[in-house]
Amino acid sequence: MVSVDPRKLLGPEDWLKAGFRALAQGGPAAVKVEALARDLGATKGSFYWHFKDSAALKQGMLALWQDLATQQVVARIASAGGAHQQIAALAQEAAQMPDHSFGGPLIEAAIRDWGRYDADVRQCIETVDRDRMAFVTGLFVALGLSAGEAGQRAGLLYAAYVGMMHLGTLAADAPGGGLAAVAERLLATL
Repeated sequence: MVSVDPRKLLGPEDWLKAGFRALAQGGPAAVKVEALARDLGATKGSFYWHFKDSAALKQGMLALWQDLATQQVVARIASAGGAHQQIAALAQEAAQMPDHSFGGPLIEAAIRDWGRYDADVRQCIETVDRDRMAFVTGLFVALGLSAGEAGQRAGLLYAAYVGMMHLGTLAADAPGGGLAAVAERLLATL
C-alpha cells in the first residue's frame, strides 16, 4: 500500500500511478477500482470523482504513457545537440528505469503484454512504436544515411531497446554495456 497523506486530496495522476503500479505487479487483471482504492487508502468514490469508469482510467493511463515515454522524451532529446548526440542521449535516457510510482522497470513490458489482450492498448503501442521509430530514423537520416539504411539502424536500436527492457539489461553496467553500447556501435561508422 502506498502511503498517502490524508490531508492531500487525490488527483487523477494518483489514480493513474496506482493503475501503473498494479499493472506492473499483477497484469491487467490487477487494475481494478477497488484494489487501487485499497492501495491508495481511499474510497471508490474518490476514483469516480476523477474517472467515469475503469475504461476511462485505461485511456488515461495510455495517454499518460504515450506522453511521458515518447512525446516528452522526444522533446527533451531534440535539444541535446546534433543527431549523433541525440542518439547517444536517447540511449542514455532509455536506460533510465521509470520511477516506481509509475510501475518501475516492469511497466513498459507490462503495457506491451497488456496489448496482447486488448485492442485499444495494442493500437496505442503501435502508435508509440511508430512515433519512436520515426524519430530515431530521422536522426539517422540527419547523419547522412539513406532512408532505408536509417530505418534499418533505427530498427536495430529499437529492437535492442525492447529486448533489453524485457531482459532488464538496458543500463550501462549490464552485460555488453547496455543500450548505450548498442547505440555507440550503430554510430561508430558515421
